[in-house]
Amino acid sequence: LFAFRSYSYSILDWPMSLRWTLGGMLAFCLIIMRIDPAIGRRPAKIIQIALVIAIPYAYGLSTISNTIFDNAEAINYSAVVTDKHKSTGKSSAGKLTLDSWAGRAGGDEIRVTSTYWNSVQAGDVVTIELHPGALHMAWYRVVEPN
Repeated sequence: LFAFRSYSYSILDWPMSLRWTLGGMLAFCLIIMRIDPAIGRRPAKIIQIALVIAIPYAYGLSTISNTIFDNAEAINYSAVVTDKHKSTGKSSAGKLTLDSWAGRAGGDEIRVTSTYWNSVQAGDVVTIELHPGALHMAWYRVVEPN
């Protein structure tokens, strides 16, 4: 999973992502209630399980599966970097803000490695790979040169 976190990508199709997340949450909760029927009789407990465990787990599983199992050919686009900044918090991350590309309005923000963030400036052109997604959740990433 750590290696996957360094593979920066962004999901474009949030409605489909929400469907997969809610479907996975429902399946997870049904399995838990089947294993321990007493949980099913306590609605407050199953809501806690859904919010704290099932939703994050289903979201992570669906988005990781969507990218890892996507074997379709990517479409490459160019985008101009309009801004770059570092987010702060538990871990700092370099982020690039992109101008419009592939008919999308500008303002897309994507995480990149710190090495790449240091090498790119506002006004530079970067290559974007657009993928359809194994679960039909379109996603993209900035292609970092080797």
